[in-house]
Amino acid sequence: MSNHRGYRDLKVYHLSYMLAMELFRETEKSPPEEKYSLTDQVRRASRSIPTNIGEAWKKRRYANAFVSKISDSYGEEGEVDVLLTVLHNSQAMIFQNTSMHTTYRFLLFTAYCILPTGNSPCLG
Repeated sequence: MSNHRGYRDLKVYHLSYMLAMELFRETEKSPPEEKYSLTDQVRRASRSIPTNIGEAWKKRRYANAFVSKISDSYGEEGEVDVLLTVLHNSQAMIFQNTSMHTTYRFLLFTAYCILPTGNSPCLG
């Protein structure tokens, strides 16, 4: 991790941030009846992922705090994965973006890869 100047240098941060922004844009097309339920929930969960990665970076000196925040990010990624499945199956979203779903699953793997030691090449 010493090669990174900040959390914004982390590939996993860039990917999670890009996905959160893409999900936000795509959910603008959601039907009005979903705006304050599933759509809001998936937006909040997706924004929480890069937020937790940034917070974990700031707490990286403390292994338990670092792992806790990465674990939170991992949990939020799981929530987004489930919500995307629900939205896809209920056809509540106009788009049927399977590549986004696949990318969130990659993020799940990456967060899992980071969890055991708090230091992983997956961060790079």
